[in-house]
Order: sequence, then structure tokens, then C-alpha cells
Amino acid sequence: MLDVFVGAFVGLLVGLAAASLFARSSLAAYRHRLEESSRFRDSLTTDLDALRREAAELKELRVRLEGQLESLRAAHARELDHVRDLADAINAQDGDIQASIINDGTKANAQRLVLSSAKTGRDFDVEIVANDTALQFDTKAIEAAFADPKNSSAYTGTATSSGTYTGTGSKTFIVEVLSAGAAGAATYRVSKDGGISWDDNGGAGYATSTTAAALGAAGEGVQLAFSDSGTLSSGDRFHVDVTSPELRAAQDAVFTLNGIKQTRSSNSISDGIEGVTFDLLKADPAKTLRFSVERDDKLIVDAVKEMVDAYNALVKDIRDKQTFDPETNTGGPFLGDRTANSVISTLRRRSGAPPLASRARFAASRTWAYEPPKAGASRSIPPSSKISSGTIERPSLMF
Repeated sequence: MLDVFVGAFVGLLVGLAAASLFARSSLAAYRHRLEESSRFRDSLTTDLDALRREAAELKELRVRLEGQLESLRAAHARELDHVRDLADAINAQDGDIQASIINDGTKANAQRLVLSSAKTGRDFDVEIVANDTALQFDTKAIEAAFADPKNSSAYTGTATSSGTYTGTGSKTFIVEVLSAGAAGAATYRVSKDGGISWDDNGGAGYATSTTAAALGAAGEGVQLAFSDSGTLSSGDRFHVDVTSPELRAAQDAVFTLNGIKQTRSSNSISDGIEGVTFDLLKADPAKTLRFSVERDDKLIVDAVKEMVDAYNALVKDIRDKQTFDPETNTGGPFLGDRTANSVISTLRRRSGAPPLASRARFAASRTWAYEPPKAGASRSIPPSSKISSGTIERPSLMF
């Protein structure tokens, strides 16, 4: 009888110890969750305070900038009125001077006061009587060839350039010796783009010559001759500069947009219509081009999809941290945290999410996938939503 009593008493003590241990473990886990929740709440509070301060500062800055902009507009209007008054006063005089105001298309001080005279000046001629020099704006030239300062001293001769340049644009021909030897025996390769690419005649190279010979297969009229003095070493380089001046009178682009004649210094117009850039490729005053501007719905859809994806990802992350695992008797850091629930409620309210199923998702086809409720669960669908072929035909956010 005593043994039975002792056994029962020992069992009771063991049970009490286990219960006490479980209680302490649960209490420690609960305290841990409280600490995690407190830290998360403090972090959110700090972030929200910072966002509020930034929003207030931005609002104040916007008000200040709008005030400055309005002041500038008023000042510009007053200045323009003064210019108009001046032009009217000049034109009111019985004289040969006429005043007009034009818009030159510039962003700053676009309105210009232009004075013109009804009487022109006298014709005159200018004659150069001495030291006249042709400017040679339309003349292509082949400059004298020169050796690279890093060349070997074994070659003491010179390279002489000649010919008539037939290419376009100014450039530099580079001649590099491939195989060493005397002039006439050594071979070379040639580059027309500063050494980026080379023409080496399929690896065989081109033979040097003591008489004027074309530079490779595509020398564009440039010829080169080497004097027979010394030995050309592999890697020696010689340079020939060619020039081809291409001059064109500078002028602004002139066009009429919506009946208003405008000028720009560039053929790319990006400030004529807000959000539209067009390039002027050819001038044809007799031709009128008509075009329409439409809203890009794809950009709007993509922006909404990106917002919804970010919203759903955040909500899922918070919900995952609010779960409880009965096997390990542990809960997520946001379990029972009112701040986390408040964040979701605030996001839902700000985004205008309707009360749809908690597993609504954004689909690429602009429909919303609907997952039926599990057995024993219920889920309400608003009458305004239409279920067809397993989709909810109304955009929604997860919550």
C-alpha cells in the first residue's frame, strides 16, 4: 500500500514538474513574441513618423515653389506688357522704324523686340588687293606621312605620302610593318579607324614599295613610298592624316505646330507636345503632317499590376509571420500583434481594395484567379463581382 502511495506521489510530482516546465516554456515564448512585436511596432512607428515629416516637408516645398512660379509668371507678364508698350510707342511715331515682337522658341526670354527700317543701306563691294589665300573649304588633302616615335632605329629612311583622297570624312591611316626587311621586301598591314580593325591582306600583308603605291586594297586614293635606307622592323608604324572638310550653313529648325510657327536649335523636338518627342527628318513646307496622341493603356496596366504584386507580397509576408505551429508550440513574430493588423487595414483602406476572397490574385490576363473555399469554410463574394470559368472578373487585392 505504501509503495502504491509513493508511486502515485512521485507521478504527481513529475506531472507538476512537467506542467511547470511547459508553463515556463510557454511564458518564455509569449514574452519573446511580445518583445518581437514591440520592436516591430516601434520600428513601424519610427518609419511612419519619418514619412509624415517628409510628406509635410514636401508639401511645404511644393507650396513655396508654386508661389515662386506664380511670381515669375506675373513678372514675365509685366515685362512682356512693357515690351508691347514700347513697340506700340515706336510704331505710333511717324518714322521709318517699325517694331515687332517675335517668339524665337527659346525657353528663356523667348519674346524679342525687333526693329526694322523701311530704308535700306547702300550697296558696296569688297575687293582683296593683296595676300589673298584660298580657304580650301572644298578641297580634300593628304598630309605628310610621319613615323611613330616608338619605331626602331634600324630604319633611317622616310615614308612619303601622295595621291588624291577619294574617301569621306577626316581620318588617320596607320601603316604597321608585319615582316621586317628592306623597303620593297618588308610587308605591312593598314588601319583606317585608329587601330581598331586592320586589313592585312588575309594574313599575307601588303608589300612595301620604294615608289608610290596604294595603301592596301582600299586605300581611298592614298599612296605611300618608302626610301631605301635601313631595315624596317616588325611593329614599326607610320601615320598619314587625311582631311575632307564638310561645311554646311548653320540654321535653326523652323516648323509650325498647331498653327504656331516655332524654331528650335535641334531637329529633335521634345517640348512641343507634353510627353511626345518627334524628329524632323526632312523639310517640306508644302506638306502638312497630321498625327494623334493616344493614351498608352499598357503602361497603366503594368503600373497597376506592379502595385498589386507589391501589395500582395507584403500582405503574404505579414500573414506568414502571424501563423502558429502547434507541433513546436511556437508562433510567428507578428502573431496577435495589433500593429501588423493595423498596417494591413491601412493599406487595404488606402488602396481601395474591395472585400473579395482572401486568396484573390492578379492575373496577367487582367482577370483575377479565384480559389474555392475549403470544406467547412465559407467565403462571401460581392454581388457586383461576376464568377465565370473560375475567375473573378473584377480587379482586387489580397487581404
